[in-house]
Amino acid sequence: MSLHPRNNNTNRFHLFEQLFPNFTVSDKLLDFGGNRGNLLYFSNGKITQQNYTSVDVSLESIEQGKEEFPDANFIYYDRWSSMYNHSGNSNLNFPYISKKQDYIFSFSVFTHTDYNELTQTLNWFEDFDYKSSAHSLLDIRCRDTVKWFYEKRCNDYGYCEDILSLVDNPEVNIVYLYDNHTVVINKEQAPKINSDHFLTFYDIDWIKKKLNISVERPVPDLHPFIIKKGN
Repeated sequence: MSLHPRNNNTNRFHLFEQLFPNFTVSDKLLDFGGNRGNLLYFSNGKITQQNYTSVDVSLESIEQGKEEFPDANFIYYDRWSSMYNHSGNSNLNFPYISKKQDYIFSFSVFTHTDYNELTQTLNWFEDFDYKSSAHSLLDIRCRDTVKWFYEKRCNDYGYCEDILSLVDNPEVNIVYLYDNHTVVINKEQAPKINSDHFLTFYDIDWIKKKLNISVERPVPDLHPFIIKKGN
């Protein structure tokens, strides 16, 4: 997995600030799927290295993060991922991390895992002593979002299965798209298929009821975020 250059497309700190307006430099942050510390990099010192932990399935990203931010905590989580870690262990337990994490954040993580992985991870987070957590999803009811990914797959591969037809189908709650050619609907556990591009879309109203959670949209109709308050 090659590392993407840091630019405005990788800067999510403005979303982080909107979601956690009470965050201070003394707060501890668990950045789940934090890559090489992009959130830390773009915070311009508003997140301190000593209080930052990134967990990621990309060994290359974790090693790069350790070099760039030697005082931060980077943890390699060698779990199988359809898109990011084909050699990983799908039964690997969650890593040991200090349970004192004031905020827990993930961006573009549960957009690439199945529903079971989402719920297992959210349950794990409940063992932490935290103030608030936020995790991005993709909305199957948002036509602009689905269209963007559909057109990107068509551009990348020359063709894509018709996921646009699922936007207005009230019976569809979960959609998995492997590359451009395999669509799986309403399965809580997705088939274990290695792919270059794997996406998960949810009916946000369905998942709110299913998990009894609140959802916020820092940028309208872009990435809705699961919001959970701490214990």
